[in-house]
Amino acid sequence: MKDKYIIDNLPKEYVLNEPLIVTVEHSSKDDFIACFYDVNIYGYGDTISEALDDLKELMIDQLEFLLKEKEQVILGLTPQKQLDVLCRHIRKRSVS
Repeated sequence: MKDKYIIDNLPKEYVLNEPLIVTVEHSSKDDFIACFYDVNIYGYGDTISEALDDLKELMIDQLEFLLKEKEQVILGLTPQKQLDVLCRHIRKRSVS
């Protein structure tokens, strides 16, 4: 079973530029996978909410990792595509 869900917030100091539609798969009786296929990032959990929260954390972790890596090396095609897509959707929260 696959359903679409909207992510409209992120943890830490990050925000989405616009709501993000992701897919959640019910892979077994008590196992859910939240999928952001554009960048091949997947969150796992015993509930849909846990899987979505895990996906949000992994998206931010991957963004931070790729931004650091980009300072030190030239990214390959796949990591650069991931970074481009993540940067298009995610930004740091403005400090007021």
